[in-house]
Amino acid sequence: MQSSQNHTLNKVLPKFPPDAILILDNASNQNNNDVHEVMMDSFGGAYRFVPKYSPELKPIERAFSMVRTVIRDHENDTKFSDIELINYAFHLYSWEGERGTYCYQLFEGYRNNHNLWLQEQ
Repeated sequence: MQSSQNHTLNKVLPKFPPDAILILDNASNQNNNDVHEVMMDSFGGAYRFVPKYSPELKPIERAFSMVRTVIRDHENDTKFSDIELINYAFHLYSWEGERGTYCYQLFEGYRNNHNLWLQEQ
């Protein structure tokens, strides 16, 4: 556990402003006493776990679904190689892409909902 604690203290913690709250998912590697102890020591208790996983509420799941749809819609299109098609699909929904604003709104809505959730904690 010492290497994880060093990673947290030396790499992760300096990137957070003093009033930041670390939000963790409920991955099994984060739900043990050693990790909780490191989080308590490193973040002074300023961490929260998101509610149980609900794919339909996570914007990344919706964003990947949109990317997969583009790939499926163009899989027989001979103007793209496989790699070019994947790059095209991700770029389409990226910050610079034609549909990037839509993805941004998904993530912004999710962030706002998490801010409300944090206020209730």
